[in-house]
Amino acid sequence: MRIILFVLTFLFSCTYTEKIDDFRVIDSKVDLKLLKSFNHLGYIVRLWADKNNIYISSAPNFQIYQYDLKGNLIRKYGKSGPAPWENGTLWYFEKTSDNKYYWVHDYSKQMVKKFNLSNDTMIENHKLMTINNIILDGNDNFYIPKINFTTKNFHISKLNIKSKEFCAEININRLVGLDSKQAPLSYSDYIFEGDFCKNSKGQILYYCYNAGISFLINTNNDSVSVIKDVRQLPIPKAYLKNKEVHLAPKNMVCLSGALDEKYMYLLTTKTQPKGLNSLRNNTFYIDIYNIETFKYLKSFELPKFKDEEIPFKIAKKDNNLIVAYEDSNVGIYKINL
Repeated sequence: MRIILFVLTFLFSCTYTEKIDDFRVIDSKVDLKLLKSFNHLGYIVRLWADKNNIYISSAPNFQIYQYDLKGNLIRKYGKSGPAPWENGTLWYFEKTSDNKYYWVHDYSKQMVKKFNLSNDTMIENHKLMTINNIILDGNDNFYIPKINFTTKNFHISKLNIKSKEFCAEININRLVGLDSKQAPLSYSDYIFEGDFCKNSKGQILYYCYNAGISFLINTNNDSVSVIKDVRQLPIPKAYLKNKEVHLAPKNMVCLSGALDEKYMYLLTTKTQPKGLNSLRNNTFYIDIYNIETFKYLKSFELPKFKDEEIPFKIAKKDNNLIVAYEDSNVGIYKINL
């Protein structure tokens, strides 16, 4: 596989320090230095990072690609195919703490699967039905967003994969004061559609694509803190039209999110895009929130790749911000707030 590696080093800086842009505070003193970039030969479905590596869920070959921070391909995980031990579209990947196994969320098959890290053989698999992604807390517990048919609300349910028992239920509708009459059964999946990320402190972030709200979960006691978007975007209402669920207003709150030990990062647009062309012509920001006070701090502009390709996925580890762009280019930035 040919890796196109660009070695670029430049700083984005201006003479003024900050300005107000709608609700945002734009801080131009944030140092964003592009250290490396490389091209992944495949569509980037998801992106993760640890201290020394970048992991990409790829399509259409449905494998996990591991790169180092110089863009060198280290290895691939799994193979695509229809069998349970083969992969469809992978939405989640994580190695276990003992570095002996890895988990994937095979969204196409609605399964989570555990593999031996050394020889890539499947150890176990479990059916998990959700239209959203899942995440592992490191202690055999998966957090799964889904409709709870008892409360008729949208929950993030904590499942112990060993006992196969649910050990906690986080009622999202109740947290935001949205009852089942406002969000009929099965529609809340669409209102609160989103994804997860986590840090090393035992905190998990669930951020919503369409609703201006995020949820910070402490996995030690399953307490939840609600973080509201600085733009004060409303939670949309869901309705059925022509046998399809629609949202009004149809917000694009964020494209992606990341979490470290101090801050939450959301990849957002300056204006609400009305289509692909308006998305391409938009300005992109990283909005930063303090996860101790749950308050918005500031934003900075995230450049397009070569002034053309739009960013759509981010990951954060230590001082590195990893950005995936639409034509499968990956930028590795050093960030100094």
